[in-house]
Amino acid sequence: MNAPRQRASVVQVCSRCGAKWRVPGGPAQWCPRCNGALLAPGAEGPRRTVRWVARRPDANVVKPAPAVARPAATPRYSYIPRWGFVDLPADSEPEPQSRLAVLGAKAVPLLAATAVMFILAALAEAGRYGILLRNRTRLIDPTLLAVSDATVWATGILAPVLAVAAAVACVGWLRAARQREFARVDRTDTRSTRILALGCLVPVVNLVFPGVFLEEFTRTALPRTRKLIRVWWCAWVFGAAVSVASVLWHFNGSYQGEADSVSFNAFADIVAACVALLTILVIRTIDGHDVLGRRRAPKRWTVATGPARPVIEPVRSAAEREDEREDERKDETAQQEVMAK
Repeated sequence: MNAPRQRASVVQVCSRCGAKWRVPGGPAQWCPRCNGALLAPGAEGPRRTVRWVARRPDANVVKPAPAVARPAATPRYSYIPRWGFVDLPADSEPEPQSRLAVLGAKAVPLLAATAVMFILAALAEAGRYGILLRNRTRLIDPTLLAVSDATVWATGILAPVLAVAAAVACVGWLRAARQREFARVDRTDTRSTRILALGCLVPVVNLVFPGVFLEEFTRTALPRTRKLIRVWWCAWVFGAAVSVASVLWHFNGSYQGEADSVSFNAFADIVAACVALLTILVIRTIDGHDVLGRRRAPKRWTVATGPARPVIEPVRSAAEREDEREDERKDETAQQEVMAK
C-alpha cells in the first residue's frame, strides 16, 4: 500500500514584525510572535504597519496661505492735537431755583454793600459831630449844614434797608448750606424755610436762633470754624444791643444828649459794619473759601517717623568734642574685642 501524502507547507510573512513563518497545511491568519496579521502566501514585501488616523472631513482641502501684512509707517501727527481724553459730565437741565435761593447767592455782595453803607453812615455822623463842635464858636454855612443833614438821612435810611435785604439773602444761603451739608451725610433737614426765616428775621428771636441754626449743621466742622461761629454769635448779640441803645439815646432832650447821640450813632454804625464783615467771613469759611472768595486748599500733614535732628548743630566747646571722640574710640575698642572673642 502506498503511504499517505503529507500536506505541502507555505511561507507567510507577518505584516507587523516582518517574520517569515512556514505554515504547514492551509494558510494561517495570526503571527505566533507578535500576534500580527499574516500576509497571503507568496506575498513577500517590505514591512508594513497599519495605523488608523481620524481626520476632519475638510482636512484635505487646501487653504490659502494668510497674506503677510507689509510694514507700514507709524502714524503720527504733523501738528499738536487739540483734543484730549476728558470725561465731560452729561448735560443736565438746570433745576429751577426759587427766589430765596437766587437771593442767597447774593448774600456776600449784599453784606459787603451793607458794610460800606454803614461805614459811610459813620463818616456822616462824624462829620455832623465836627460841625457841632465848630458851631460852638462860629456860625455854620447853611449849605454845609444841608449837605450834612442829607448825607446823614440818606445813609441812615439806605444802611438799614441794605441790612434787611442782606438778612433775607443770608436766610437763603443758610437754607442752601443746610441742605448741602445734610445731603452729604445722607440726612434730611428737619427745619423748613419758614422756620429759618422766622428765626432769623423776627426781632428778639433772631438773637438766639441764627446761632442755633449754624451750630446744627457744623457739628463736624473744624474747631476753628465752630469757634468763629461762636465769636460771630456774640458779635451779633452785641451789635443788636448797641443798635437798640443808639435808638433809645435819641429820646434824651438835652443838647449834650443830642451831641452824645451823634457820636454814639457813629460807634453803632462801625459795630454794624464789623458784624457785616464778620458775617462774610463766616459764610466764606463754611463754604470752604478764604475772605477773598478763593477756594481754600487743604493742608496735608505728614507724620515724622525719625528722630528730630537740628538743621544747625549747636556750638560745642573743644573739651566736649574731645570727650565725644574719646567715647567713640572706647565704643570701637569694645566692638573689636567682642569681634575677636
